[in-house]
Amino acid sequence: ARGDHLLLVVDDQELTYTDAHLRSARLAKGLLTLEVNPIPIKTAMAMKGMVAEEFRLPLCTMAPVRGANKLVSGGCLSADTSL
Repeated sequence: ARGDHLLLVVDDQELTYTDAHLRSARLAKGLLTLEVNPIPIKTAMAMKGMVAEEFRLPLCTMAPVRGANKLVSGGCLSADTSL
């Protein structure tokens, strides 16, 4: 089972394949339940300063959604290299 094998080490933090899977699944579930994809993903990335908040038609900005800030501030989407 690859799940418990070490995937990545940054400084003194370790991430296993299972950890990576669970973190990415939590992020995907959170973003995709907010609004139609890809708007939540682009909005979350813009909130972290990773991209400009620009949308081509027919996309438009998201309406305020309870929980959107929690996804970004809760570490589900991080612009830094920390695990």
